[in-house]
Amino acid sequence: MIKRYHHNASLQKPLLVFDADCLFCRWWVYRWHCHTGRQVEYTPFQEVQSQYPSIPTAQFERAVHLMLPDGSYLLGAEAVLYVLKLAGRYRWWYWSYAHIPGVRWLCEKTYQHIARHRSFFAKITVFIFGQDPTPRFLRNNT
Repeated sequence: MIKRYHHNASLQKPLLVFDADCLFCRWWVYRWHCHTGRQVEYTPFQEVQSQYPSIPTAQFERAVHLMLPDGSYLLGAEAVLYVLKLAGRYRWWYWSYAHIPGVRWLCEKTYQHIARHRSFFAKITVFIFGQDPTPRFLRNNT
């Protein structure tokens, strides 16, 4: 069962809230934005935290939050996989997360590990993918 939390802000479309002080977060958020286009909005928690007074700063610092128009929100790995589902890419990841026993646990534990070591994983990300987070299929079309 997927757990949803609730917020009070009214939104027209999903809003992914991330930590702007995190290079790893900024790199991946830009990449996801390339996939989702206008389907999802992205903003640092530092800019919108006051709109979500029930969510502690420490929670925003630990995980991305996907605020949904219905007043619910997802966080951590679930938020990331849901964004990829909205993008129409890797839908099977979210389906697996929601339906296959153990996948949710594994994804959340992996997310938590990466979140605790973001600067290391930022270096790994840049080493593997390069400085430019633009997906290759978009780089070739420009």
